[in-house]
Amino acid sequence: MIFKGEEISMSELAKRTGVPYQTIQYRYDKQGLRDDELIVGGVRKHKTLQYDGEEIEVTHDLKDRLRSRNISLKTVQKRLDENWDYDLATNLNKSYITMDDTICYQIKVNKHFYHILYDELPDLKEDNITPAHIRAGLVAGNDIYNIVPTGTVVYINGVKHTGEPDVFDEMEDEYIEKKIQAYKAERHREKKAHLYKVPQRHNESKYAKYLWESYTFKCKEAAK
Repeated sequence: MIFKGEEISMSELAKRTGVPYQTIQYRYDKQGLRDDELIVGGVRKHKTLQYDGEEIEVTHDLKDRLRSRNISLKTVQKRLDENWDYDLATNLNKSYITMDDTICYQIKVNKHFYHILYDELPDLKEDNITPAHIRAGLVAGNDIYNIVPTGTVVYINGVKHTGEPDVFDEMEDEYIEKKIQAYKAERHREKKAHLYKVPQRHNESKYAKYLWESYTFKCKEAAK
């Protein structure tokens, strides 16, 4: 590679400057940095950002701000392309990403990814629940909904959750239970057909009904 007009290897530059080889390689290959920025760090050199059909000049103040948040201009441009507000794109640190077309705060714990909506963070903060608090709770092994209130939208490994029962699951359970009861009733009609086909001369008293139901129950138990 060329460093300030001199051809030099990354390993040699690392020895000369004391900057780790991996750091120089990352800055050169991933961030696109050159010359002194390979030593002191910086952001990828772009003259402008594209936002809302306009070009915005990249100033030294903006570069310093991005450096303090450890985000690159490439990341900022990607956010703008995903329709982020300019101020959010240039001020939120790298923990904020786009999930399902929505800005979310990302937390990774034990190879699991949790994404919390940016718009919900202020409400959580009012309850003294911060991203740091959430991370600590997850690291301690708590379920996410033992940390944040039920109803909070959280994407867990890309799947949207609210901590509330799925109403469709409840409806399905109710439907299945009705089908089971209908099946049991039909089976009873088949086994005791005479009760439904032979006219009954007397009305069944409450006591007789009680005895009959008790008898049926005991027979079932004996059959088991």
